[in-house]
Amino acid sequence: MVTEKKEERGKEKKGKEKKDIAKTEHKESNAQTHRIVRLLEYALNGDRKVSAAMRDIKGIGYRIASILSKKLNTGDKLLADLDADEISHLETALKNVNTFVPSWMINHKNDQFTGTNLHPVGTDLELAVKNDIEFMQKIKTYKGIRHTQGQPVRGQRTRTSFRKGKSVGVVKKKSAPAKEGAKKSAAPGGKTAKK
Repeated sequence: MVTEKKEERGKEKKGKEKKDIAKTEHKESNAQTHRIVRLLEYALNGDRKVSAAMRDIKGIGYRIASILSKKLNTGDKLLADLDADEISHLETALKNVNTFVPSWMINHKNDQFTGTNLHPVGTDLELAVKNDIEFMQKIKTYKGIRHTQGQPVRGQRTRTSFRKGKSVGVVKKKSAPAKEGAKKSAAPGGKTAKK
């Protein structure tokens, strides 16, 4: 009985070792096939479909990625399977998204400086948002003032929310030693006696 249990335990350990070896081999094979494609200063996973990989770029969401992949006829291709010509077409399409999508899908309509519809992507989008906030702060609009103060901009309540690190709150003062006259008139329940 005891020897049978030991043999079973030995078999279980051998089985676990085989599974561990298989897992490490699988990880090594994935590391070899993992390909990276550079698009607009982003390192994208080449083992993903084109529309899914594009969504890692800031400013490109699901709908815009699906529209661009349909317009460029990439279909279900993986990003790494595209040749250099297709990648260059994809990059120009990402730089000029406003020519492929309707105006209501653009993220920077009626630019305040140029008056045109733009769709900045990646670091251009981050820079455009930063410039817009700085401009609002400069001309002292309500939103600009709220940004400067570090308060919520879109009308949220501030009584209970957004309180992190703002103030300590109510702090009790240390009670000073009581006067002798006050001690004599104090009732046993802690209340002062009526006169």
